[in-house]
Amino acid sequence: MVKKRRFFTWNLSVVAAILLTGCDVQAPSAPVPPTPSAAAVQTQPVSSVVPYFTDPGVRGSHSPTRVLLDAILSDFDSARNSIDVAMYNFTLREISDALIAASQRGVAVRVVVDSNTLEKLDLRRMKQAGIYVLGDRRESLMHNKFLVIDGRILWTGSLNFSAYGAENDENVFVRLESGDLAANYRLKFDEMFI
Repeated sequence: MVKKRRFFTWNLSVVAAILLTGCDVQAPSAPVPPTPSAAAVQTQPVSSVVPYFTDPGVRGSHSPTRVLLDAILSDFDSARNSIDVAMYNFTLREISDALIAASQRGVAVRVVVDSNTLEKLDLRRMKQAGIYVLGDRRESLMHNKFLVIDGRILWTGSLNFSAYGAENDENVFVRLESGDLAANYRLKFDEMFI
């Protein structure tokens, strides 16, 4: 009970911080397909913030976890230029299938994971499909969890792309539309990817 209360308090703090930023918070719905111009990406402020939560006690096609995964998959399907994924653990087949499909249609897909998770099944499948998958090459734990899509959509939070993380843990993953924030996260991604 104490763990759930701390998690709820942390999530409430995240949502409160988002609301206090003056950003437009929207209810979870189908993400808007990315269509920025190259110039707009560099100066775009936060235009939307949508928090998503997993709920291990709820299953089915309308569960919070399913809504979250569908929103991520929709963004992957809408990507036109690039998808960068920094994820500690990665075993969700439907996510790797969507990244493989994006790569096959010409989207530049790069993935960085903790080096200890490099031999997971779905990472091997992605490497075989030609996706650049690297370990972080550091002894310390790489515990980042974020996505940068087309230089303007940022997803970040506590979710790992694993069945256990999606179905058994309580997580938050926030979708933000902001060229500026996406650029900051992409700089961090580039540091890990080099």
